[in-house]
Amino acid sequence: MDSDTLAPGDTVRRLSRLRHSSASKQRIALELKLPSRFAGGNYTALIGDELNNVAWSWREHPHWGAAES
Repeated sequence: MDSDTLAPGDTVRRLSRLRHSSASKQRIALELKLPSRFAGGNYTALIGDELNNVAWSWREHPHWGAAES
């Protein structure tokens, strides 16, 4: 990313590589404009596929898989 520190209204920019099922690779530029009304604090941005998103979510919130009854 361009910077580790961003402010509300800034744009997050990231250069990423995509690999298609045919194994060909493509570089793309991703941009995400942060809402100007974002509350201050620390946030995490995750750019990845759904499988990586689920794995990250379980690591960050292991209690989500706990049985309640």
